[in-house]
Parts: sequence; C-alpha cells; structure tokens
Amino acid sequence: SDLAELLDPDVVLAVDAELARATGERPVRGPEDLADLLRALGPQSAEQLTRLPWTGGPAEEPEEPSPVMEWARELVRAKRVIEVRLAGTKHWASVEDAGMLRDGLGIALPPGIPIEFTNPVADPLGSLIRRYARTHGPFSASQLASAFGLGIVVASRELDRMTSAGQLTSGRLRPEAAGGSGELDYCDPEVLTRLRRRSLAVLRRQVEPVEQHVLASFAGRWHQLGALYGTEGVLQAVAQLAGAAVPASAIESLILPNRVKDYAPAMLDELITAGEIAWVGAGRAGGSRAVDGSIRLLVSDTDDALLAQVEPVEGAMAGALLEILRDGGGFLAADLRERLAARGVMADDPTELRDALWQLAWAGWVTADSFAPVRATLSGGKTAHHTQRRKIARPLIGRRVLRPGMPITPTGRRAGPTDPRTSGRWLTSPIPAVQGLEVTIEQLRAAQVGALMERHGVLTKGAAAIETSFASVYPVLAALEESGAVRRGYFIERLGGSQFALPQCPDLLRSASNADDAVLLAAADPANPYGAALPWPQHPSAHRPGRTAGALVVIIAGQLVLYVERGGHTAMSFGDPRHLSRAAETLAASVHGAKIDSLKITRVDGVDALAAHADLHPLAEALLTAGFTLTPSGLRLRRTR
Repeated sequence: SDLAELLDPDVVLAVDAELARATGERPVRGPEDLADLLRALGPQSAEQLTRLPWTGGPAEEPEEPSPVMEWARELVRAKRVIEVRLAGTKHWASVEDAGMLRDGLGIALPPGIPIEFTNPVADPLGSLIRRYARTHGPFSASQLASAFGLGIVVASRELDRMTSAGQLTSGRLRPEAAGGSGELDYCDPEVLTRLRRRSLAVLRRQVEPVEQHVLASFAGRWHQLGALYGTEGVLQAVAQLAGAAVPASAIESLILPNRVKDYAPAMLDELITAGEIAWVGAGRAGGSRAVDGSIRLLVSDTDDALLAQVEPVEGAMAGALLEILRDGGGFLAADLRERLAARGVMADDPTELRDALWQLAWAGWVTADSFAPVRATLSGGKTAHHTQRRKIARPLIGRRVLRPGMPITPTGRRAGPTDPRTSGRWLTSPIPAVQGLEVTIEQLRAAQVGALMERHGVLTKGAAAIETSFASVYPVLAALEESGAVRRGYFIERLGGSQFALPQCPDLLRSASNADDAVLLAAADPANPYGAALPWPQHPSAHRPGRTAGALVVIIAGQLVLYVERGGHTAMSFGDPRHLSRAAETLAASVHGAKIDSLKITRVDGVDALAAHADLHPLAEALLTAGFTLTPSGLRLRRTR
C-alpha cells in the first residue's frame, strides 16, 4: 500500500491520540480505570502515565497534580500491576502481561506474581506486537524496536512475518505532515480502515457542490468535444465511448465529428480493419425492417466486450450462418453463400442472406472488418441522423487488371456486384457469450465501473442507470473509494450524496462553472447529461423530451436551450429566451455543415409552427432569423452543401 498521500495528516494525529486514550474523552477516574487502561494499552512509562487525562468525577478536570502515579503505586501494592524495566526505562504493566513480557522480551519479573500469570504464552512477542499495532497509528520497525527494546532486525522480521500472515498491513502509510519519515510503515488493518474512512469524510466535506448545469459544461470538456484530431483522436474518443449503446446513424454524423475536428470515415475503417476496435450491434431502433439501430464500439485488448450482450435470433438461415462463422475466420458474402449451399440452405431471394446476416449483426452475434456495411445499411432507408458518405473515385478502365474470361458490364464493372450492405469480411463478434467464454459477476461489475468512470468522470445514479443498475456497481465504487482510485462526495447539487468522481474531476468540475460553449449533440450522446445524470427541465407543453435516436439537443453554458425531436417535427425551448437566437444559429450551422439532414419543424413548444409564427413566438422568430423559411407545412431549413 502507498496511502500516505491519501490519509489526512490531522486525521492520523487525531486517531493516534484516540488510540492512546489521550483525548480526554475517556479520562482515568481511579485505580480501576487505570488497571483497565494498562490491560488495553500495555506497559506505560511514568511520563506516559502522567500525561493521561484524568478526573476525580464528572466535573471539570481539576488543576492539582495528576494522581495517576499514586493510583499506579496503589495497584502495585495490590499486586494487580507490576513494575518492569522496558527498553531501559521503568514501566508499569498489568500483571496479566507477566508471561508475555518474560517470554517475548526477556524481561525479569518481580517476585510474588501468582503462577497463573506466569504460564507460557503461545507467540508472546507476536501478541505484544498485535496489541501495539491496535493501539497506534502507522508505525515503523524502528519505532517498535525502540518501544520494546528490540534489535531492528528482530523487529523487522516479526513485522514482516505478521504482514505475510495478514495480521498487519505495510507500505508508506504515515503522511510526512503527521510525522512520517518515508520508511516502510506497518499498521493494524482495522486502524488503517478507520484512518481511510475518516480521511475520505474530510475530503467529502472539502468539496463545495456546483449547480446542476455545470455538469453539462463539464461533460463537454470531459468528452473533449472538438479537441481531438486524426486517427489517434478517433481511437481516444472510442475508448471513452466504449460499451455505450449509441444510435448507429449518429456515430459518423454527430458523435465522432463532434469530438474529432478533422473526422473522416476512413479513420474509423482504418482502426476496425487493423483490429484496434470493433463494432457490435445492440438492437434495431424500431421494427424488424428498420435500417437504423444501436451500436457499441469496443476497443480490442480490453474488457470492453464484457459490456455488450446478445439477443436471441430465429430462422434456419441465421442459425446456419452463425455455425459457419463460429468455425473461425472472416468470410465474404460470396463465401457464406457457397457454404450455405453446401449445407443445403439455399437463399431463393438474394436479400435473404443480407437480412439474415444483419439479423445476427443487430443482435450482437456478428460484425464486419469495416464500418462500410453499416453506412450502406443506413443509406438504404430513412435514418435517424444524416450519415457522411465517402465519394469513391472510379478508376479508368485502362488501370483495371481483368482476369481472363471475367465478364464485365458496359460500365466496366464486374457482373453481379456485391451488395454494399454485406461488403467486407464477416466474423463473430468479440462478445464473451458469442466466443463461449465464462464471465464472472465480479469481472462484469469491474468492467462496468471502469467504463462508466472513464465515460463520465463524475458518476451519478442517473448516469449509471442508463447502462446498468447503480445498486449493482455501488460495492465496486465503494471499494475503489477505499483504495483512493475514486472519490465520493456531494459534488453536484440535488443529485444525492452517492456521487463518485475520478480524483482530478472535482477541480475540473468547478473550473467548468464559467463555460459559455454552445454545442449541438445527439440526445443519446453520453456527453449529454440531460435525461440521464440530470433530469429534463420542466416544459409547459404536454410533450416530453427523451434520449431517443434522432433527437437533438443544443446546450449553451451548460443549460439545455433547445430540443428537436427525431425528424425535426417538434422543437422545444427551455431556459433563458435570450439564448434562443444562438441555439437556432447552432442548429442551422449543423444543417449547413451536413452534420444533420434538412429540417422541417411543424410544432414549436407544443403549438403549430404557423400559429407560433403568427403569435411572434420567440423560438419561431429565432429559427426564421437563423435561416429557416416559412412554408405551408412549417418552418424548413435545407442544406446548402
């Protein structure tokens, strides 16, 4: 352990005093109390005895000299306490310790001790050290050797033996401000737990909670919106998003471009083809024929795959395909068709293979070696978000290498082109259930907590509930708090006391309080805390926003200002009307920048768009000023490029 930096020095000193009975909370009130104290603490010198808090009764501590030494001599005369020389100094010890002191430290005992107190004791030195540890904060081997009059080698050997047996904890434990010397420290595990918990309580009290909207500003910075570049930036963004189910159509239209300034689809393909990341389906967004759905991006060589699940699939062709793919390797669609035929499973309709393959993909069973099939599938029908498409330059016929006998079409293309929705090589997904791997509940919880903390920085019950049960991961979070990996506290107002943050995040959270950014996000983007960590603001209309595929939010200075429903038919405004113009401009810029499709808004804050325009509704006016045009069916904005 290396907890010296995590323990509060004042807490360590306070616990030292409490264990030594030096705080005055339990003063010595007479010979009986002194006898109990010597049994609990072990031998005490005259200096230690005279420092003990004492009182003659419940009143204030008297000012006359301490009577503790007189009580000690009274106990000696009653043969309940013995006088011994320990480390060259006279000490007073309970008579019950006589055998341990003689056998463990070689101390000569005074005459007249009853025989029952001088019988041999099992592990006498170990018993003395365990009591010393229970009554002291972190201590070094040299401190123990000085207290017991032992050689440093003997003390170190005994301490290491007890540490190996789990009776003590060792490491750099005492802070320098509390007397730490940088030596190896030893401590009783229960005492260390007490120190850690009280230090954590001090940390929690030091954090001043921020208003809820600050979390939204922090989330944008934590997800590095607009701060990443290139393929490495894509990998960094995916690592933070890993395991989260996000709308497939939003990945390349909003989610990755919002983070990676120069994002291009080729970057994602490069990482997938190189095996650095993988995509797996997480269900269709709608009926069985829907072209959109949810996808999880996973980083290879991590435990991200533990965060994904599979759904059951039906159909003979889907089952046969899965058997083929489970044999290992990657297969082109043509290879799969041939192997299906060899198994006697024929596809009468060319779309049957494609549909069966995508049934498996959306259910999480299979994936491809690029993102191209996802793009093609999304472009095959109406999607929740506009998807960027790469323009493919067609090579001249003279640059083609044609195999003899290869039939070509009049345009120079090979006959029977592969359906782009099944392009590339297909293989089984890395999900443990697909690979036949057993996952323990401990492994799953650890993976969930790691992903959640990396994704959010500051984790609340609402944010965790989007992906898992907060109660299920709470024990792991509590254990991480004990180890210093995370901090628990009341960081954000009105979100409960069970909030966990990475150590650097409370300061980052406070620094985000003055942010004035305006961002447009997919409502389901993990960088949008509304509807997850934060509740949706109240709205006068009966309509309620949601984190659905295709929905958009505009956040300014952490405040939710604009919500646009999937398809753009309904727009809802929140908060300060002075932000509406900027929000409308941000929405229009995303349309013109080809991040989202053209919009047609038919309802504004629960009112028909034309009626809202006639009534000079602030949101309708802001949209018109930003470039929307008035049409018989509502307010429309078309892309200019």
